[in-house]
Amino acid sequence: MRFFNVDLHISVIADIRHIFARLGHSVDSWSLSSHNWVFDRKPDAIDVLTKSNWAELTPKMCDAFFERYREELSVYDGFITSYVPGFSLLFERFQKPIIFICPIRYEHPFTDNPEKWDWLNRHIKDGVAAKKIFPVANNKFDALYFTSWTNCPIQTIPSLCEYTGETHNPRHPYYICKSVIDIDLNGSNILNISNVFPHGHSWRALYSFQGIVHFPYQCSTMSIFEQYTAGVPLLFPTKRFSKEIYWATHTHGNAGYLCQASFNRIKGIGPKSLLTPKYSDLDLNDFSSERVLDVLINLSDFYDNELMPAINYFDNFSELGRMTKVGIGFQPDNRKMRREMVYEKWKNVIAEIF
Repeated sequence: MRFFNVDLHISVIADIRHIFARLGHSVDSWSLSSHNWVFDRKPDAIDVLTKSNWAELTPKMCDAFFERYREELSVYDGFITSYVPGFSLLFERFQKPIIFICPIRYEHPFTDNPEKWDWLNRHIKDGVAAKKIFPVANNKFDALYFTSWTNCPIQTIPSLCEYTGETHNPRHPYYICKSVIDIDLNGSNILNISNVFPHGHSWRALYSFQGIVHFPYQCSTMSIFEQYTAGVPLLFPTKRFSKEIYWATHTHGNAGYLCQASFNRIKGIGPKSLLTPKYSDLDLNDFSSERVLDVLINLSDFYDNELMPAINYFDNFSELGRMTKVGIGFQPDNRKMRREMVYEKWKNVIAEIF
């Protein structure tokens, strides 16, 4: 089967292309991402949809996109959307299957526009009912978030990110820290990633350190999937410590711990969705809620002992220092099983479509 994609993120669709190629299918993608250099390519020039206007997506733009590309894209058997999932609206009039992947909160960029958010919801519900839209989330939080506003079934299939082709090969005695908050690393054997790699880095260079310490901005990121698949030892705060850090930094805007779990917070809207969830008593955009934080943390990839065992946790900064000085390991005992599960699930999705 031949699939087509328009995207703003390089890694999510790269993972899908890699998996689908091994299943005997092809995925062509036009990308507006400014990070295309990672895969040695340049952003694509697309008529109608541009890097400056994509967030203003309207029915008129979708109609114009269809008229401009109806012949060129008619050769494809189906479409894939990932970042942003709402690009599914561009393909509605093609009347072909759409794999609707949620690697982020699915309504982006309509968080602050309830009318357009509702437009997207109607599109999803109609598409699912007609067996034209097939929703998939690459993490459990986004799966729950999606159903809270749509009440549509959605599969959870984690990303693999085998496309790096790299494995952990430690040559340096230090650990790398990727943190969204300011941390005093003086006197430790942990180095801040921005100091070590001020101009970017290759996967091989990053994986040459002993391990990576994370204080993440999000409940699910592609770089964590990449590192886990490569067998890099990973360190995260315990759930208890995560909550402590979150409340200590949650007023810091986009610099706080788990600060991008809600686009309400990113856009400064406040802790209440402008479109009320119809199918949940919990507004998952309420970043001031203890209950929402518990759900967010419990459904974060790095606390999923079923899909990501062998992650290391520290309950305070002192324990982190001791763990990195002693050294930690990684026992990827489930990676083969995880890989087989992901491929089998994608086989089933494609079989359901066709």
